[in-house]
Amino acid sequence: MSDHGIPLGEYSANHIPVHDEIERNIWPFNLPEEEREEFAFRLLLSLPLGKITNVQDRLYPYLHKDFSSHLPQELCVIIFSFLDARTLLSCGLVSKSWRRIAMEPLLWKLLYHRKGWTVNDTTVAEWEKLAQELFQAKHMLQKGVDLKTGGPATPTTVEDARHFEEEVNARYPHVTADEGGILKYCARADMSPAQRARMTTSDIRLDYKYLYQLHEELDRNWKIGKCRMFEFGLDGPEEERHMEGIYTVQFDQDWIVTGSRDRRIIIWDMKTLRYHSKLVGHEGSVLCLQFDAKEGIIISGSSDSTIVIWDMFTGAQKATLRGHQESVLNLHFDDKYIVSCSKDCTIRVWDRRSENYECIRVLQGHSAAVNAVQFKDNIIVSGSGDRVIKVWNLETGEVIRDIFAHSRGIACIEFDGQYIVSGSSDKSIKMFDLNGSELRAFRGHDSLVRTIQLSSAMRRIVSGSYDETIRIWDLDSTREGSALQLGNHHQAKIFRLQFDSRRIMSSSSVAGIVVYDFGVDVDCTFF
Repeated sequence: MSDHGIPLGEYSANHIPVHDEIERNIWPFNLPEEEREEFAFRLLLSLPLGKITNVQDRLYPYLHKDFSSHLPQELCVIIFSFLDARTLLSCGLVSKSWRRIAMEPLLWKLLYHRKGWTVNDTTVAEWEKLAQELFQAKHMLQKGVDLKTGGPATPTTVEDARHFEEEVNARYPHVTADEGGILKYCARADMSPAQRARMTTSDIRLDYKYLYQLHEELDRNWKIGKCRMFEFGLDGPEEERHMEGIYTVQFDQDWIVTGSRDRRIIIWDMKTLRYHSKLVGHEGSVLCLQFDAKEGIIISGSSDSTIVIWDMFTGAQKATLRGHQESVLNLHFDDKYIVSCSKDCTIRVWDRRSENYECIRVLQGHSAAVNAVQFKDNIIVSGSGDRVIKVWNLETGEVIRDIFAHSRGIACIEFDGQYIVSGSSDKSIKMFDLNGSELRAFRGHDSLVRTIQLSSAMRRIVSGSYDETIRIWDLDSTREGSALQLGNHHQAKIFRLQFDSRRIMSSSSVAGIVVYDFGVDVDCTFF
């Protein structure tokens, strides 16, 4: 037998060197794989322990391949993105190369958003700008340069820079041009001090790993019901608040918009919770609305049977859509369509791309008031007092399927493109897939379930009822009725609610908006 051996991993009956006829004819190499395995094992046992260890060391490179040293960084990040946060942190302890990947800022950003969590883009941009300015001021001073004039630094320059840093730190204690704050360098773990020193202001970004940890604390508050409850919109001049019950409320990072029985729409500043402006024009109660602050529009539906499209910031009425014969009970829009439903038992599809918002389709099929409608892409889902959920094709107007969901009328619908959740006068909440299969039933309310919201990513449903309570349902819980009840702070029938990752905001038959803020003991600056 030749003394050069056969490289492990290359061996097969066809890979023995052709010139080595002796090896080809040695009997162990002609045995079936299972018998060769047993023979090798017994052969190893015949060796001293030290020799077995030597063989083990020689086998190690063939048995353990570190993909991170062979694959591009981008592909490694994609592979690691399939892990959860806890496993990812454990991977960071394996080796330096794995830690470099596990701490990659883009990876934590992917994990963060996969949870359904969002950030306040306006605040992030503002803080990043301040951090960059502070970094630049420090950097220029280290070079002995006046940031404003470009000339040599003076004692006054140094004093001004110190005051600027104190002012920034007082306003925003987490803004820092050093590592450790919520805003930090997007540095790789393997960067040398020299490489870090060459980083510029463009490298200062939000630290999503730290933000992820904060959000986990926030989620724990949701699970145990740890929140601060308060109410706004009850004080101030009559022209700057609602005088009757609030049927609808919606909010984003910067604005809250409410519609009331008093026929007015009021816009509130999210940061201050104070009145900003109002829209007046409906001749009946404002029953539903949706807004898009980036586009600067509010679309509202009323008991006067009209839909009004408003300029959110000037208050001008851009268009009034007429077609429904009775109250407009719900509506939803995207960049192409407005879909509305009415007490007249119909659903209408309006084309936003046409000059006059043309009604291109009227969907008929419900035998009672259509109380709720949602759509995603080409699918419309509606719920009616006739106890039926209908799934429609938006383009053709045809009914795809009927779901006989409840024993009494359906008051609200939520549809996220994958799941349908409905609330009913029968006091229950049900969850279906698009095929109409019932997945879950949630029972616990003592009266009609008027409003619901689903977040599949955050694994929760929040519901509001005429029993004056709000309940949080954990989608990962297997116990029916295991909801967290938030009490009856409204002391009135709840009409509408919305939640994000930090808070629930709800309205009722009295003129006030109740907020449940779960950011207790958590820095929620960016949420």
